Amino acid sequence: MVDVEGLASEMLESVEMGCPVHPWTMAARAGYVVRVGPARYPAMTLGPTIVVPDHRDERRAFAVLHELAHATLRNAGLPDPETTVDLVASAALLPRAAFLRDVERTGGNLHALKRLHPHASYEAIARRLVAVCGGAVTVHDVGPRGHRSRTAGAPRRLGALARSLVLEAHHGGEVVGPDEARAYPIKDGAWSRVVLVTR
Repeated sequence: MVDVEGLASEMLESVEMGCPVHPWTMAARAGYVVRVGPARYPAMTLGPTIVVPDHRDERRAFAVLHELAHATLRNAGLPDPETTVDLVASAALLPRAAFLRDVERTGGNLHALKRLHPHASYEAIARRLVAVCGGAVTVHDVGPRGHRSRTAGAPRRLGALARSLVLEAHHGGEVVGPDEARAYPIKDGAWSRVVLVTR
């Protein structure tokens, strides 16, 4: 079993990176140049260059860390399947000890956590929150291509309370719900997103 948190800490320590994590600075300190390529291509490392797709800032930031995580695992002589690489990248983007301190300071409020970790998406923050503190996250998007939903640790079907919180947050534009089930509305370009965190 791979020590995800330990590898993420090693990644950060090797380039003397504190919080908030800045993936481009990490890449530069590790000897890489980051270039933005076409949106339709996946991120890749070509020698000393990391090429990331032309997406929004948070997706590019995660792509940089994803490629650095590949290198870290390979240098440690460990297999680097995509799932493990994503876990290491997430742990490096939102380092456990600092993130837990921030969760304590903010009460786990996604908007406050986003201000403290500007290179992480709301979804990445919510997924890390439930990974280290327990619970589940469901992301509901409504946009030009319709409706989509993704979950981590949540039941496939929402209960009545969760559905009503998501609808209320979508339509009202305000954070709603008790601490145990809070819905955060997020405007993301043409998409209207609600991140529901249940604990």
